[in-house]
Amino acid sequence: MEPDIYFVITKNCNYACRHCLHEAGPGLKDTTISETDFRTVIRHLPKTSLDLCLSGGEVFTIKNTLYSFLDYLGYDNERRKRNGQGLISAIIQTNGFWATNDDKAKSVLFDLASRGVDWLDIASYDKFHEEAGANLQKLERLVELARQGDFFRKVSLRGLSKIKQAAPVGRAKQMELRMSRIHVNYNGNCQGALGSYDLTITPKGDVNMCCVLQAPLPGNVIKEPLVDIVRRARTIERAKILDQEGIQKLALTDDWAERDVKEEIKKHGQCGFCFRAYREGIKF
Repeated sequence: MEPDIYFVITKNCNYACRHCLHEAGPGLKDTTISETDFRTVIRHLPKTSLDLCLSGGEVFTIKNTLYSFLDYLGYDNERRKRNGQGLISAIIQTNGFWATNDDKAKSVLFDLASRGVDWLDIASYDKFHEEAGANLQKLERLVELARQGDFFRKVSLRGLSKIKQAAPVGRAKQMELRMSRIHVNYNGNCQGALGSYDLTITPKGDVNMCCVLQAPLPGNVIKEPLVDIVRRARTIERAKILDQEGIQKLALTDDWAERDVKEEIKKHGQCGFCFRAYREGIKF
């Protein structure tokens, strides 16, 4: 199961991969969400059980801040327990650059486990990250160490392997890439987002139905509870169509010819079609 809520806490990163949808890179620590705003977002999350993925950028370029955030999540979970509310399951998404040797890797793994992290997601096992400096063999070793030590409920190693394809958003807009094949089998993660709270939050508190930020919702989770933002979105006809019936139905509502839509989706998949049809994102 994918995380319910994907929370980008910084655009700072040790790499500047040319496919990065967030245009992350070195020298962007000022994009990191503040401690005060982070705590507000956590308090504004639904009180049911949920998975929360903290991502970037690269979260270990702001290690002390990350640990402070995890400590606050632990505090908030204690409060939730006292109030009979659901708990937040913490997921860390990282490129694993810090695992330069076994001792360093084990030290960080212990730090994360002791702070209640439930899932370690290494999402940099691909040619783009390798091109930027990632050592794929060390990432394989990191996964091995994490699983051997039984630190987490789940450990994942993900990426685009040997192919060089990416969603044409962010920095990848400048690239001459074939995007069709990767998106044919990656379809419609926005559909059902409002019902399951499978949403993305940016460092500024903006909320999006799409993991690559194609469908921003009105509202900001730093300013108001997420349930209020979602409740309001469920009353917006275009958001309802996307959530309940998908991008194909929304395109037909926007006067695309049915034959053209079906042909484009057959070629490029639902997400691929969305990138082509809504180049500036979906407006609600």
